Amino acid sequence: MKKLKITDKIQTDRLIIEIPNVDDAFELYNLIDDDVVEFMYWSKSKDYKELENHINNTIISCNDWKSWDCIIRLKENNKIIWKVWIIKYEEDIDSMELWYWIWKEFWWKWYIPECVEKIKDIWFSQLWINRIVLIATKENLKSRRVAEKCWFKLDWIIRWNTLVKWKIVDKAIYTFLKDDLE
Repeated sequence: MKKLKITDKIQTDRLIIEIPNVDDAFELYNLIDDDVVEFMYWSKSKDYKELENHINNTIISCNDWKSWDCIIRLKENNKIIWKVWIIKYEEDIDSMELWYWIWKEFWWKWYIPECVEKIKDIWFSQLWINRIVLIATKENLKSRRVAEKCWFKLDWIIRWNTLVKWKIVDKAIYTFLKDDLE
């Protein structure tokens, strides 16, 4: 599999998707709110130094190709609107699990489908990935709608599978295969 270089930026018509750097820590620190804290373990303390350490660890992981943890920026003003990341890469079958998060003020502007479509294009055409997996809680209709808008297929619902907001919920598993492009 060909790997993206750490310095590579992915661009769409409206977005820049890139690895964060330590200069982004201040902006990210100021963006963290209670919604983020629930889902991103490293932000729980809201400690600026911990956030810098997370960014440095992200850069190391990306260099090792163990993960791909990127920020999403608007081209028009360079503002961070949040993140997209691989949480698992299965080398034996060339499969990646993609996650995304966006601030509420940017919902309904179709930034995440635009981002996912660009990532699909690059991963399938340049990196030779065979499968992308998206996982959302069954109740997270916005994330599920992104998967459906980007032509992912619902493979299954895993009942009673993950803890969210102190409640065990079901997960919806979506996949898109390279063969689905044909």
